[in-house]
Amino acid sequence: MYLLVISLLAAFVIANDQTLPTVPAILYSHNLAPGVFVYQEESDPKAILSESELHDIAIRLVSKCNSDAYIFVNQPGLTAMDFIEHKDAWNNLRGYLKRSSTALKFEHVAPLSQDFYQRLIAQVKSICDVKIQITINDEELNSFSPYLDTEKRIIVLDLPELTPSFDDVDARFDELELNDRMLRTILGRLPSPSQTVIYTALGPQNRIGKDIGDQEIFPDVFHGSYSDPELDLERRNTDRYFPEHRPKFDPIDDSYLSIFDQKFREQNSTLISLIVLAVSFFITWQLFNQFLAPTAVKSQDDKGKSSTEEDTTKKPKVQVKDTKED
Repeated sequence: MYLLVISLLAAFVIANDQTLPTVPAILYSHNLAPGVFVYQEESDPKAILSESELHDIAIRLVSKCNSDAYIFVNQPGLTAMDFIEHKDAWNNLRGYLKRSSTALKFEHVAPLSQDFYQRLIAQVKSICDVKIQITINDEELNSFSPYLDTEKRIIVLDLPELTPSFDDVDARFDELELNDRMLRTILGRLPSPSQTVIYTALGPQNRIGKDIGDQEIFPDVFHGSYSDPELDLERRNTDRYFPEHRPKFDPIDDSYLSIFDQKFREQNSTLISLIVLAVSFFITWQLFNQFLAPTAVKSQDDKGKSSTEEDTTKKPKVQVKDTKED
């Protein structure tokens, strides 16, 4: 009888645990974090992850200290169904996940305390020697200016709380899409793509999200055809971030060109005609200057000399009379 009561109580607790409000969590890093992906492989999408378990996984990720920026995103009111029912609202986040080398997702995490990020940040500062921390909310979004130095930073992004109602699907989609663009604005202003991001909801959850059943967050992103997840994710990241070199101008064709090439003559017939015409004109002009022009000048000089002599012979003689004194 005693064992029966215990079994009934255990079943009751488990049943109630499934109805507790939970929050989703997404963690990713641009650089490869060896040994972290095992948490994803061993996790059960239906199981509820405790706050301490998520804390340990997050510390394992950030303790690699291989990023230039550590971004902690708080999205109050977030549920796992938001990633499933409104997956098209997350174009930017999905793009970052696809380009990441290490990516983890957890559909069900027990409600996180309000200081969850602060405890993580304190450890990141200590482990990775990060001295600069920036906190941004939706009102301070435009005041965040890009920076160009290489100093590592911790950035806390507090997004506006989502509307509690799930009935207005379009309004919910618009809110998620707007907040996704806010994330893109912040990450786009960072000088380096080497980033580690943790995205979840802090504080008490007032409403229980819709039951997602067996559905998972972005299965097309997290369940690709990768035989070795860590290595393949790294190769995927390399392919995305380092495209093939494309010169600004097409390279010069170093093939031998000949005027006797029929294709060359057909493609450049006008140019060849102009060159031949110019060369012919130049040769003609040189021949004229060399032979015809000096002869014409000499003839003109001879003609001028003959005219001068003729004028001289025709000039009247002056007679001088002798006068004698009387």
